[in-house]
Amino acid sequence: PLPIDVKDGRAAGLYAKGEFVGFATVATATEADANAADFVFHLLNYSISQQVDRDNLQFNIEYLKNLINLMQNMSQKTAAVFDREKVAEFFICECEKLFGARSGAVIVFENGRSNVLANFGTKFTEMPAVQHVMAIRKIYVNNNPSDDAMYEGITPPHNVLVVPMLAGTELVGAIYLRDKEIGPFTIEDQRMSQTLATVLGGTIANIQLHQSLVATERVKSTLSRYLSPNLLKEIVETGRFEKLGGERVRTTILFTDIRGFTKLSEQMSPEQMVSQLNEYFEEMSQVIFKYDGTLDKYVGDLVMVLFGVPKSMTDASARAIRTAIEMQKRIKVLNRKWTAEGKPNFGVGMGINTGDVIFGNIGSSQAMGLTVIGDNVNCAQRLEAYASAGEILISEAVQAEVGENGFKLARLGLLEVKGKQIVAYRVEYD
Repeated sequence: PLPIDVKDGRAAGLYAKGEFVGFATVATATEADANAADFVFHLLNYSISQQVDRDNLQFNIEYLKNLINLMQNMSQKTAAVFDREKVAEFFICECEKLFGARSGAVIVFENGRSNVLANFGTKFTEMPAVQHVMAIRKIYVNNNPSDDAMYEGITPPHNVLVVPMLAGTELVGAIYLRDKEIGPFTIEDQRMSQTLATVLGGTIANIQLHQSLVATERVKSTLSRYLSPNLLKEIVETGRFEKLGGERVRTTILFTDIRGFTKLSEQMSPEQMVSQLNEYFEEMSQVIFKYDGTLDKYVGDLVMVLFGVPKSMTDASARAIRTAIEMQKRIKVLNRKWTAEGKPNFGVGMGINTGDVIFGNIGSSQAMGLTVIGDNVNCAQRLEAYASAGEILISEAVQAEVGENGFKLARLGLLEVKGKQIVAYRVEYD
């Protein structure tokens, strides 16, 4: 029986000149050793392919034991590391000791370019051999590069070995070694380096996947403050959140504001005011997300909501009006509850406009927010400021988009709103 609790294992027969001479097993007991089994499996196959004779078998077994120990050590040291530069640094240092090369590098291929994660010896510059490996996706070894046409016009290395790092079928990068101090790069060097490249390629791919998942979760956490769960799911699945830079979009903006808030705040303790505001915002947020609105911000008692970003909507203006109507109805329900509790009531004015705005993550490196800016935003806020408690005012642009569409609209004509004339309509609701 094996002396450890086996979680996963590999076995392979050993042959010498076609004759079965024994077998070897490798088992893993911990998560840190999970990759080691695959490493050793490659090494066992290497031993089989060598067709060693009985006289050399003991030597090869000792050699394999040393390699197994090395792989397990490397796996354990990198298992909990999620920094690809640190992992690459560890691997390239091992390569320096194993192969006796004067310089080398771990390179990743990203967007058609090669980027150095770690290196030793002379400063690495992209060599023709690396470009060649990117193209053929196979190992490249040359112990006399001066005869190779790819080095024409440049000083070639004394010898060079470049091994692609693959994670499944994905080309992750390469291990680059040059100027071996003693002798040429041998078949054993090539096979050992391929094993290392397999390990490192899988490790780097896993780290990159982990980092991608962490970044996605971070974005989801940020966007969850703005978007409804359904809209957030769609945005993340389609990768739309990756394009939230500044762009000109057509959107509908809804502003709401509590009338007489300053006077109300003077009548209540800070704790009471915060508690009642939070209850109000909770109800309003539920309505906003019901219609897939984007909750842009709270500023004191003011709420700013967007429709049509980050996902475009053909019925953005209609959604904004329905949201405003339901918000006003929820406020009436809240007021009845607050009256019964002896709390002051809220009266809320609302304004809606639609048009082109600049949308994106706006702010400083320390604090950014997903928002919109532009004159059409200001217009919506002007309408909100003009509206009385319980009123919903919309611009002519919004009216043109919704038409009748089941809404009762009363034309108010040309309003002088904070120094600007706006044709406005009032939304009638029960």
